[in-house]
Amino acid sequence: MPSRESAAPHDQNYLLRDLEVTPVRFRLNPRAAPPAAGLDATIAAFVRDHPGATMNDLRTYVPGFGEGPYEAARAVLTRLVSTRILVLDGQVPLEELDLRYERVACCDVCGESSATHAVVFWKHNTPVVRCAGCGLLYANPRWKAEYLFGRYTDDYWELYRDKVSATATDPVANQARWDPVLTDLAQALPAGRILDVGCATGEFLLAAQARGWAIQGLESSPIGAEQARQTTSGPIYCGTLEIAPYEDASLDVVTLWDVIEHLQSPRAYLERIARLIRPGGLFALTTPNIRSLPYALLGRDWEIVGPNDHLYYFAPRTLARLLARTGFAIHSMRTQTSGATVWRQWLRRPALQGLAPGLHAVTWPVLDRLLLGDELYVIARRRED
Repeated sequence: MPSRESAAPHDQNYLLRDLEVTPVRFRLNPRAAPPAAGLDATIAAFVRDHPGATMNDLRTYVPGFGEGPYEAARAVLTRLVSTRILVLDGQVPLEELDLRYERVACCDVCGESSATHAVVFWKHNTPVVRCAGCGLLYANPRWKAEYLFGRYTDDYWELYRDKVSATATDPVANQARWDPVLTDLAQALPAGRILDVGCATGEFLLAAQARGWAIQGLESSPIGAEQARQTTSGPIYCGTLEIAPYEDASLDVVTLWDVIEHLQSPRAYLERIARLIRPGGLFALTTPNIRSLPYALLGRDWEIVGPNDHLYYFAPRTLARLLARTGFAIHSMRTQTSGATVWRQWLRRPALQGLAPGLHAVTWPVLDRLLLGDELYVIARRRED
């Protein structure tokens, strides 16, 4: 299904569309006669003496150029490029401009070098690229882990706790929320030892405990982990999966609800999870579906797209490939939907908002059948080989 995608990063208009978001270097065209006088001549002289200068360099060091509005400065440089006085000399790597960023060397699913992976879109000053080998969409360059997870402050967890308190403090409502998932797991495997990775404040584990599972929780936030302990009275480890004290093949089920898209390396994480699950055990996860109707309608404006939070964007094919490479065979895959919200956002005009519930009711059965819903929901079995 087609989506709203930007032009290729090699396109001149693409690079010039926003010189602060995609800073490029300029050099003087040796075949063109430089301007004789005025601001254009001053700019040309600076670029001649400082090949590779960026717009920020010019606005900082060329007298009179940095005083006006950004739009006027961009228009001047665009005109100088269109008249071939200046030539684009490559894009400045984002990680050189902002030390929060790091570049990913290769695709995490298929291993292909990222050097040829074209930019699909930018959002929040971060590019999302597509792997030419397997089609995976991912942020590159991206925020380093310390900045990505540093955003989950005490205030964030206080807000999260308030958000889920309506169901978390009501055992009946919480059980109703999670029972469909637990029924799916029970149909594939009798109750046993279950670990919820990224368990937050423990609502899923509370419901699993009520259905007879022996629960374990893993949460990197001290506030979230403590709340999960209070919610479940169960064993909650505060830390990361890499150092968690779980023995290989000691678990029957591991769950990963809306976590995989945040990880620096989903493949390494799933390889670790595969070692923890006994052969024949289950792995269940959810993640946003980039091959969905919401993405087709809204593109990067879809609220789930945020590459400084969600680093990876899986489709059914790329997620299936990752699972196969990390030792899992898919037991079931389907998609879930958030309701009529996306239709309301797409319709935009208040007068049309009333059509959203009807459109959702008509399209959802088809979306589910074609795996085009908002979120992928997968149960996979640990291979016994």
